[in-house]
Amino acid sequence: MSPESPPSRDALHNLCLADPLWTERYQGWTELGRGGSAHVVRTFSRATDEDVALKIFHHLTAEDARRFQQEVRSAQRLTSPYIVRTYSAFPRGSLAWIEMELVDGPDLRGELERRAAEGRPVDLDQRLDLARALAAALIAAHEAGVVHRDVKPANVLLPAGGRPVAKLGDFGISRILGATRVTATGLLTGTPQFAAPEVAAGEAARPASDVYSLALTLFLVFSGNRFPFPVEDDASAAQWLRTHREEPAWLLRRLSPAVPAALESLVDAGLAKDPEDRPAAAEGVERLTALRAQTRTASLRLPALRSRHRLRVAAAVLAPALAAGGLYGAYRAGRAASTPTPSPSPSAPPVSVPAAERPSLLQASLQPDAIAVLNAGREAVVDVRVTLSGDGAQTYVATAPGGLVPGEEVVLAFDSFRPVPPRDWRPRRVEMAPASGIAQSVDLLQ
Repeated sequence: MSPESPPSRDALHNLCLADPLWTERYQGWTELGRGGSAHVVRTFSRATDEDVALKIFHHLTAEDARRFQQEVRSAQRLTSPYIVRTYSAFPRGSLAWIEMELVDGPDLRGELERRAAEGRPVDLDQRLDLARALAAALIAAHEAGVVHRDVKPANVLLPAGGRPVAKLGDFGISRILGATRVTATGLLTGTPQFAAPEVAAGEAARPASDVYSLALTLFLVFSGNRFPFPVEDDASAAQWLRTHREEPAWLLRRLSPAVPAALESLVDAGLAKDPEDRPAAAEGVERLTALRAQTRTASLRLPALRSRHRLRVAAAVLAPALAAGGLYGAYRAGRAASTPTPSPSPSAPPVSVPAAERPSLLQASLQPDAIAVLNAGREAVVDVRVTLSGDGAQTYVATAPGGLVPGEEVVLAFDSFRPVPPRDWRPRRVEMAPASGIAQSVDLLQ
């Protein structure tokens, strides 16, 4: 077998089983994906007592191995709910693997291809939520000093439960695998179809390079999986790099006339040839949040999103303004009928109350292994941060990313909180703090 040839599934599995650390730590092997330099498998970790995803690298060069620990350490610093968690690295000579959070659900590339083939686009509001989640992931990365270098639909995972709406994965993987030679004088780290112009010209990737790749990804999301250039998807790497450097991107509404002009403007700015002309990820989130606020309606409660399961989300570590709705949905139940809203008195003069001073009227109820949060107020709330406490000083935090319209309820399982509460632990108090509004504390009945 040549160093360039990927081993077969059985050959790689046998190679891993020959390592005592592997047999001591893992049980089971389900292949999730494979490429020329790495395989992804699902296995049970005896160390953490849960299923995990392993990205296994074979035939690492000495240079690849030197990068391995550095890139994994950078990825381990990222704890956003919109980023696939990187747990541990295991370099074992030419063989190495990374232990990562397991995300059940398809990747965005496959989802876009499937929907394009079916002629069935995702609802605009849901696509805006997806865009906002990915921009939020880049905020967390860039604030930590980490550049992704390979943002593309194949690296976006869509949790089957819909909360959070998306997770960006494979931070630093392109550098671990080394650069790909694309011209006689230049090296590329990443994927040619999604390379920023400056990267295509041989410069190092920077945060603005991630923004370009994200804008290109979002163009596909909002255009029905079509690129903004007159180039075939299977064009050579050199053709793609020349296109990014020289070819002006089409405007989004050329392919999707129904998208808002503000969205077209944002995506077009992200595709600017000069990295200095692109908005930062934080600006992207602000503009997407404003767009989403304009479109937020009762459609948050889509009929297709009625799966009766408990919501499992990661602890929130992002700025309060970041809100992401669900592509597939979560356990939400309308309660408007049981919570009537009084009509205002026709004789009463209108009173303007600043949004930050309006009571949220959030209510909480304890369930056997979860906490239910109900919006009993008259206005929608977003990004409700929920903090549980008991007899001791330890607190447990989770966030319901997305909006709760009046009368909606969301159920947060205890194992979605960070840290995860001990088994059989019961909270005595809950604090609920929406991104905009007043925090409320409630004593829970046992």
